[in-house]
Amino acid sequence: MGRIVYQFEVEHIFAQSLWNDTTFRTLLNNAGFSKEMRGNKIALYQNSEVVEALQNASDEFKASTLEGGFGLNRHEGAASGGSQYGKNTFLRAQLTMINDSGASDEAKKYALLHLHEWTTRLARGEILGSDGKPIPVMGNTDLGHTCCYAAHQ
Repeated sequence: MGRIVYQFEVEHIFAQSLWNDTTFRTLLNNAGFSKEMRGNKIALYQNSEVVEALQNASDEFKASTLEGGFGLNRHEGAASGGSQYGKNTFLRAQLTMINDSGASDEAKKYALLHLHEWTTRLARGEILGSDGKPIPVMGNTDLGHTCCYAAHQ
């Protein structure tokens, strides 16, 4: 019998790399977000076999995994600071739209809260595709366009 590795990475919901952009950093900070704030991180397993087993587990087991701070999606990028290409490309487009909307600061804050909640649900594995499986959080440029774009629009 093979050995299963339970390695995980801590994924930022709003990626660290977003704070490298002055416009995004200002938008997020003005709304009360910080890259190291509580609720902006989730533990995601790296091993696809572990993630598949969790996704196929009973609802009770999934709930206990989520309560323990682990998501039901796979962390597929190893680089720090924003390796989840598809998710981060999507977030940059959404942040640009929110920033350029002309809305009040309060409306922008609520839009950011909604976006953060949706992205948290994505990492937790709660946003499902048409196949009934969690939409993956992609970690490279080849697969980037399969994440997020159609799911949130």
